[in-house]
Amino acid sequence: MGVALIVATQFYFEKGSEYRQKIPEVPENSANPQPPLESSSPDQTPVSPEGTQEFQYWDLLRLLCTVRYSSILFVAWFMGFGYGFVFSFLYWHLEDLKGTTTLFGVCSVLSHVSELGAYFTSHKFIELVGHVRVLYIGLACNTARYLYISYLKNAWIVLPMEVLQGVTHASVWAACISFLSAAVPPALRTSAQGILQGLHLGLGRGCGAMVGGVFVSYFGAAETFRGIGMASLVILLIFSLIQCLSGETEGKEDQILAENIPVPSSPVPIATIDLVQSHGALDSPTLPHPAAVLLVRKTKHQEDQEDVTRPAWVLAGAPWVSIAFAVVQIREMMKMKKDLPAESQQLQKGS
Repeated sequence: MGVALIVATQFYFEKGSEYRQKIPEVPENSANPQPPLESSSPDQTPVSPEGTQEFQYWDLLRLLCTVRYSSILFVAWFMGFGYGFVFSFLYWHLEDLKGTTTLFGVCSVLSHVSELGAYFTSHKFIELVGHVRVLYIGLACNTARYLYISYLKNAWIVLPMEVLQGVTHASVWAACISFLSAAVPPALRTSAQGILQGLHLGLGRGCGAMVGGVFVSYFGAAETFRGIGMASLVILLIFSLIQCLSGETEGKEDQILAENIPVPSSPVPIATIDLVQSHGALDSPTLPHPAAVLLVRKTKHQEDQEDVTRPAWVLAGAPWVSIAFAVVQIREMMKMKKDLPAESQQLQKGS
């Protein structure tokens, strides 16, 4: 926890109220001054940044309550339910089958390695098959995995199915995050992700542990695994029917990848993405350009972290969650502080 605190304090975030876009200054010709541009139509009025469209939470709830998106949220909850149940009762069931602690360790290694691989390849996987089809595959893998576990006689035979943990959890989670991020306005993305996280990792995982425990005490572990597997199959059929009847074509489904979300003309922190004027509005001749403001110097790692054009699931160029990265950050910041007085003296001499 101490190392995590040290690493977290090295991140740099710009405040949204102080952010200004860097606009190159245009030299004025004093010998031949040009008159200010006038609007060609009296109906055209300048558009101020305050006049941008605002979205309320009610708009987000109204979107998420539609049949298409509510079914996806339900699938996210159910997958979280299965994740919480497996996390709580799989080893208990394997222990009843004379499983050893060595088997438990091997299962943990396989499941975590599969999750890492699924996170790193989820971008290409989603781009290849689409968001909704990833959920289809996740539900199908859940069905096969739970039914397989329910009929186990030898605990060691569970190992092949532990590889599916990456598809049933990591790929589904990445697909849900990407789908909702592309569906909601930028101002409401954080709220949508909070709702999704609460349903999947909060309510879903908690219900999987508590409700699953009630089922295990009444019916037994094997029967509960078999019942959840059959429920996963039924949900897969109903979910696929809802998505087919929702009227969305495959072409539109492939176009809502998270990297196709419109982003500002220059990289900014994701927390201030909704405060930046659009590229078209800045190029409009009716808008007065604000004065150019020098941006704060940043290290290469900070610029890499704030690159909004990079999908969230793609591995960053620098290993930012490591002790080595913290040391490099501190060294670069100390070097920048030493170079800052020399640069300020040069600017004073030049002026």
